[in-house]
Amino acid sequence: MSIKHLLIPDTQVRPGVPTNHLEAAGNYIAEKKPDVIVHIGDHWDCPSLSGWDSVQRKVKEKVKYSSLDGKGDVEAGNEAFFRLNKPIKKVKNYSPRRIFTLGNHEQRIERWREEFPHIGDAVSYDHLNFEGWQVVPYLKPICIHGIHYAHFFHPHLSPRAIGGAVPAMLNKIGYSFSQGHRPGLEVGRKALTNGKVIRGVVAGSFYQHFEQYKGHQGNAAQWNGIIVKHEVRAGDYSLCEVGIDYLLKNYS
Repeated sequence: MSIKHLLIPDTQVRPGVPTNHLEAAGNYIAEKKPDVIVHIGDHWDCPSLSGWDSVQRKVKEKVKYSSLDGKGDVEAGNEAFFRLNKPIKKVKNYSPRRIFTLGNHEQRIERWREEFPHIGDAVSYDHLNFEGWQVVPYLKPICIHGIHYAHFFHPHLSPRAIGGAVPAMLNKIGYSFSQGHRPGLEVGRKALTNGKVIRGVVAGSFYQHFEQYKGHQGNAAQWNGIIVKHEVRAGDYSLCEVGIDYLLKNYS
């Protein structure tokens, strides 16, 4: 039986950004019916919990973790995730395995709880509506049909993400992997002397909005889309790129 995986890179939803591409992705999934769907994390962008922005800037921009008017980080992410899932749930007799690997943006919730224990449940993973997806802890790899998925991979003695080109990452990691975290798309393939093939995918962007820190050149060159892996077997597969413009044109 031919097995199909579908990978959704970082969606980084926050209040005010367009999310119709997520509904288009849901429509695509409903039509193609992959056996396994993996969202690689960083769906809830959580700028209100970011350590990079000053308190003054957050106040100026009125950044909120949650709000009664539905315009906070939590509500924006939940609404967008609902748009992704709605078309999938409508398909009769279709129950794909759905995996969500927590990203560093969701992990901001955990860091805040550790740094400010007095806030109790004011911030919590329980506020994120995962719609029945299996949630995998931050940076804990999950292996599915020989492919290891995690938001990113790091060396044994360092929490920092393994960098470099994907072929070099394959040499360091040693097995088939797919991760997000790094915007754009990079892939690699390595044939081993035992006849096996290992493959690497770094796909960290599936969104329409402009990221200020990248500037015009960085945003213009960035790939955004989803990845489909056909005929998955023991870590190898046939790879198909599905760009965001194609999804918006044909599945909106």
